[in-house]
Amino acid sequence: MNTARVWPAALAAIAGSVMVGFMPIMARHLYADGLDAPSMLFWRYAIALPALLIGAAATRLDLIRAWRSGAWKIAVVGATLGVGQTICFWESIRFIDTGLADLLFYTYPGLTLL
Repeated sequence: MNTARVWPAALAAIAGSVMVGFMPIMARHLYADGLDAPSMLFWRYAIALPALLIGAAATRLDLIRAWRSGAWKIAVVGATLGVGQTICFWESIRFIDTGLADLLFYTYPGLTLL
């Protein structure tokens, strides 16, 4: 195994996990400042999409070829189910503890499968 290739992926996974972990905490603060869930969703994508495009350019990913090869399916799922799922999660943390909201959010696919 080439450890030089493993470290960037491991660091990206750790950074992503930390950011996801801070999401409910930040959402609580944004709610306190008067922001609503649809506005948070807009800003989430407005910040993330340019960052993802920069990352794709840095890795020399051919976005047009990826799009034609089926990446559009991922975009459709993100624009529909991903948006709905995120809105439901953010709305839930307004009313229940963030730990319970996280537990439900991350275990419901398995519960649905059962």
